[in-house]
Amino acid sequence: MESFTTAGGPPRPPGPAGPPRPPGGTAPGPGTPPRRAARRRPYIVLLAAVLVLGGLSQTPPGQALLRAAGVAGATETYSELAFADPPNLPRELVSGAELPPVTFHVRNATGQRRAYTWSLGLTAGQPGKAEAAARPLAKGETTLADGGSAEITPRVRVVCRPGPLTVAVRLDARRAISFQAECLNDLTGRQG
Repeated sequence: MESFTTAGGPPRPPGPAGPPRPPGGTAPGPGTPPRRAARRRPYIVLLAAVLVLGGLSQTPPGQALLRAAGVAGATETYSELAFADPPNLPRELVSGAELPPVTFHVRNATGQRRAYTWSLGLTAGQPGKAEAAARPLAKGETTLADGGSAEITPRVRVVCRPGPLTVAVRLDARRAISFQAECLNDLTGRQG
């Protein structure tokens, strides 16, 4: 009696449940990562690279490198001029009396030390072209380091005719802020 066997030998009985074996190969060994983890590795490396580059771009050398590469623009520089307390600016000024406190802030964000020339003036009427021609009642200069700011409160005597007027603060003859007030003849509030 002849016996025949197949090339692979007799079929194996089903074994314990485990990871499927790749066709024609063997199951992953203890040092071989599973296929799913191997597929995630490039994404994990990419995520780590993005996080590291993002962190470095927040540092001054990183920002300089990004600007040199043309990826980031230059830092914007500016000067800031604003009234310290706009809701409490005086609405009535008495001719011949001292101007109530009109405090304004100047801030330097130009990237370098800078000298600012400021002036405070009064103009009869509503704001407009006359505002630029206001005769200064007070003027001065302040020098600020980059990132520095100054609070300025000029002390002047008001000289005006009864009626509406504009109080303007100018900085370097290019920037201006202003508010409207009413000029009165005396402390009782009577006009002319």
